[in-house]
Order: sequence, then C-alpha cells, then structure tokens
Amino acid sequence: MARKIFSAASEQYPFSDSLVYSSVVQCGPAALIYFEPTGLTPRIMNSYDNLDWTQPFGPQIVPDVFEKMASGWSEGLKELEGVMKDVPAAHRRQAAKDLGVCRAIGLYFRSIANQVRFHASRQRWKMSADGMETMNSVVKDEMSIARQFLEICSQDSRLGFEASLGYLYLPLDIREKVVACEYMVEKQIPETKARLKA
Repeated sequence: MARKIFSAASEQYPFSDSLVYSSVVQCGPAALIYFEPTGLTPRIMNSYDNLDWTQPFGPQIVPDVFEKMASGWSEGLKELEGVMKDVPAAHRRQAAKDLGVCRAIGLYFRSIANQVRFHASRQRWKMSADGMETMNSVVKDEMSIARQFLEICSQDSRLGFEASLGYLYLPLDIREKVVACEYMVEKQIPETKARLKA
C-alpha cells in the first residue's frame, strides 16, 4: 500500500530540464535560503535564490505541487511505519535505513515548497509585520527539516550521493543551513521587525 501512495505522490512531480540540471532540488534541505537577493547566476545543480528553474510552471504553482507531494508522501510513510513491526529481525536494520530514505524524500518535498515560497515572497514579506511572522515560520520549519534531514543523512551515506558527481551535499552543508536559519531567526528577522515598528 505504501508503494502505491508514494507512486501517486511522485506522479505529480513538476519535471523540467531546468529543475533537473540547475535548481535547488538537487540539494533539497541542504540548500541555503537567502534573506537578501544574491544576484548570483544559476549554475548546474544550484540556482541559489533564482527561481527561473520553476518554469514552465512558475513560482506560484511549484511550491503547491511540492507541498501536495509532501502531504501524499506523509500518508505513505504512515503506512510504511505501520508495517515495520512485521519485518523479520534479520532484515530490520536494512528496512530501517530504507525507511530513513523515504523520510528524507518527504523532507525534500516539504523543503523545496518552503524554499520557493520564501524566495518568491521574501521582499513582500519584509514590508509588513504579518509578512515577517510568515517568514519566521517558514525559516523555523526549514531549520526543523534540516535538523531531521541531518540525522537521517548521518546514518546513511547513500543520501546525497550521485554517481557521476560524487556527493552533492555532506553533513557539513546541512549544518551550514541550520546555522544560516538560526542567524535569520535570531538576528535578521528581529532587526527587520524593529525597523517596521520604528
């Protein structure tokens, strides 16, 4: 049953060449989010905060699609977690690692939705107290996702590995994401809120 739910969620994947070759999707929860526009030119495997890779769907549709995929994936995870007790003892270790991979995929989908929403809306969010609260909430969710993702990646060296390029991200990259999010929550967002009140 979990396999069918995962398959149904995956069918919604917004495939495009730019998504595959020059987007943050390659690094998922390890990809940084930027409080200010970077102006960096997208390159293979990293679009930074540029959202051109979301075409032909666009930055309004792509986060909704990834959020729906994350929601469907979550249902599949519940099914999979429910049958873990039935796995024979000799296979439990491998089954637990495979469950970790499935959890990582769900975190991936949720993180991409957050990242696109954040970069598409950050300038507008900075103009109001409500917008800053929304930004704060998204950044905190990204921090939580990155911490969960780090735990899974630290237990399974398969995660992040791509055969032709080697590792797309390492645990240190995920730790950098956590630190960057902490800096935003503790310094950049409060300072912007204070300016709005002044």
